[in-house]
Amino acid sequence: MTIRVVKYKKPTLILTLAVGGSLVANTTYYFTGVFVGGYGAMRDGGHMGPAADQVNITTNDTHKTVNVEWRTVGDITAFADNGDGTLNVSAYDHCLDTGDTVTIQNTTNYNGSYVITWVDYDTYKITKAYVASETGDWYDNHATNLPNDALGIQLYVDDADLKPGGVWVKDKAYWSHRAYQNGYTSNNIVYDSLLTNTEMSRFHPELSTQLDDYIPSSFSKTMGKIDIYTYAGSDYTLDDIGTALSDAHCEDISTVGKHSLTVLGGLRNISGAVLDLDFTTINLIGGAFVDSLYTYSIEDSHIYIGPLRRGLMTGDFVRCAVMGRMEMSTGPAKFTNSFLNSHVLINYLNNVAWSKSNLTITTHSRVWTVYPVKGSYWKNIEHVKGYLYAMSCADWDETDDYPNNIFEDLTFTDIDGAFDIYVYVYPTGPRQVSFYNTVSNRAGGISLRIGNLNTTDPVTVPFWFKIKTKIVDEDGNAISNAEVTVTDNNDVVYNWTTDVNGEIDEWVKAFDFVTPSSESGDVKTVPDNLYYPFNISIIKTGYETYTTILPTLTTSKDWLVTLKTSPAFTLSTEGKLSKYLDPDNPKNLGLVLPL
Repeated sequence: MTIRVVKYKKPTLILTLAVGGSLVANTTYYFTGVFVGGYGAMRDGGHMGPAADQVNITTNDTHKTVNVEWRTVGDITAFADNGDGTLNVSAYDHCLDTGDTVTIQNTTNYNGSYVITWVDYDTYKITKAYVASETGDWYDNHATNLPNDALGIQLYVDDADLKPGGVWVKDKAYWSHRAYQNGYTSNNIVYDSLLTNTEMSRFHPELSTQLDDYIPSSFSKTMGKIDIYTYAGSDYTLDDIGTALSDAHCEDISTVGKHSLTVLGGLRNISGAVLDLDFTTINLIGGAFVDSLYTYSIEDSHIYIGPLRRGLMTGDFVRCAVMGRMEMSTGPAKFTNSFLNSHVLINYLNNVAWSKSNLTITTHSRVWTVYPVKGSYWKNIEHVKGYLYAMSCADWDETDDYPNNIFEDLTFTDIDGAFDIYVYVYPTGPRQVSFYNTVSNRAGGISLRIGNLNTTDPVTVPFWFKIKTKIVDEDGNAISNAEVTVTDNNDVVYNWTTDVNGEIDEWVKAFDFVTPSSESGDVKTVPDNLYYPFNISIIKTGYETYTTILPTLTTSKDWLVTLKTSPAFTLSTEGKLSKYLDPDNPKNLGLVLPL
């Protein structure tokens, strides 16, 4: 198998009444349903089938439960002998998979139930002795499985007509499951109450309006959404994908060009397929881009996914512009010199390998870093427009000992709203969440919101900045082993010694925000504690002591300090003239002369 287009056939619903139940008596209920595949197919980018033709049933005083059964059906146009005790069954666009059980009927010689083997999009194989070619039809009632490995069905139900005048009423609130759940996995549902699910993020071409603004007018909305699965075995091109889409009868929901792919659905690397694309536009409408094996090569390209809730984007992208319509989840993705733009971007940091650095991210709501663990990082990132939502669930035992940091070198530019960062801490989360060299162009500096779900302990959010200093003599030579002491206004003392290059590169805590236990998340524009001004002294034998005051510290400090040479002789309190002793200068004998 090379490239496989995964799609579902329209379900056929069969309704019957049963005794009891909670539905309203003498009321007509209208049903349709959708096969779904992949986790969160209704929300996160999996494939889904067309909507079933609407059916209805009316309850009575004693029967207020509806049993819902479903099946898929199709025509058979021919049987062909394979010469080995098997037959090929010609069934256009059957949307079945190996292992499905079908019932063949309305034939002379082949009526019965069979476990099928997939041959191609229009043919499946059964084990049966050949007699003659004829026509008939088939159905799959899915007593043990769902079509083409579907993970379930979701019902769309109301006590009012769902399709008045032949046009679907979209965005109804009555669904059998939430958008991120897979639905029923049995082919018979006992439906005895009208469930209200107001979560509208269904992203179904026929039954919601979420995709309307993104589907080209030439595309069909009655085929559901598909997934393109690529398997190891060949080096693929867009032409190969185009051929697979044509074979699967998906021309009405896709276009393929020399450097472009637009499809109503997603693209997934299943088993290490190789797909090399550059200078290409990939537009996955309502679908996800999944290359968790990182064997695709995507360079200098534009990738569009969604609109979705938490639409998955994984792969290794080099010099790409990646756009997520609505929400984009990029935890496992790798980016090099790339640009990300989404309404909401979600990045899980519960895996160290999903850390991110060196990105510019534009969002129109927020960037959501979820469940960081010790060792994960979010570094050297510019946030534009959207704030950072730092959700912390696991306690990574943060202390003031660098490098126990996760958030470092962050810039917030033109952030909409009242705050740049929202730190949201679960009861099991850390009691301290530090930010290193984090700045905002907001007038007045960083603005913060903290939500603390812990009922006993406060949460502290310190901001640290570097004091990076090079110390030289009057000839510009580096001075090593100079002692640098920084004392904050709470008498906390930092002691460092310059290296062979005369440098220190260290962090100091400049200010922090503190929120009490059970804090709902008030916005803080003024820190609770300031640790500046800082008193700084630099001591080196043979040089005059250097002292200064650093009045504020709201960005990292990088400066050059020149030490002046001390006088060659000094007069002690005992009346002795002493030559300065420099332990780093073996020529200095440290003479002491009596007066």
